[in-house]
Amino acid sequence: KVYERGVDKFRQLIAARLQFAGAQLHEVFASDQVRDDVILLSGGQPTGLMTIIREVLVAHGVPINATSLQRARYSGQRDFDRWLRTEHWPIIEQVRDTGRFHRTTSDSLAFRELLESRAVLQYINDEEEWYALNPLVASLKPPALPSAKPPTSKKSATKKKRSAAKKKKRSQK
Repeated sequence: KVYERGVDKFRQLIAARLQFAGAQLHEVFASDQVRDDVILLSGGQPTGLMTIIREVLVAHGVPINATSLQRARYSGQRDFDRWLRTEHWPIIEQVRDTGRFHRTTSDSLAFRELLESRAVLQYINDEEEWYALNPLVASLKPPALPSAKPPTSKKSATKKKRSAAKKKKRSQK
């Protein structure tokens, strides 16, 4: 759910920074939609907003367009995907499902790591505290748990069938 008042404030923030730098909106952003997509990707975090803008500009130059923003999104997702550990995922799933998280002694450290890394974002509106996933984390899936039995390759399965067929022939003789 998009908080329009917050998006408007970020538009004002960007306009003020551009004015201070002596730049025009169309020189930095290919379109208003791209600017708004950058805002949404920040998750409502001013530091995240400026970091995304800086990283896209350094990597791809101006103007920021949909393609350069998508590359930055993929890069950020890969960074989080590499960093997240198994014990983070139950917390991520609870925040994804409920917007809340109730800490226990056993998960307090993992939760703090998620907050400090901005994988989980904390919001306080009218004294109500709630959490949301960083947009770069929201689309990630938990890693598949390793199965007890490794998958059999097609080649290996074929060898097993041949071996079984030979044994069967021998036993029939």
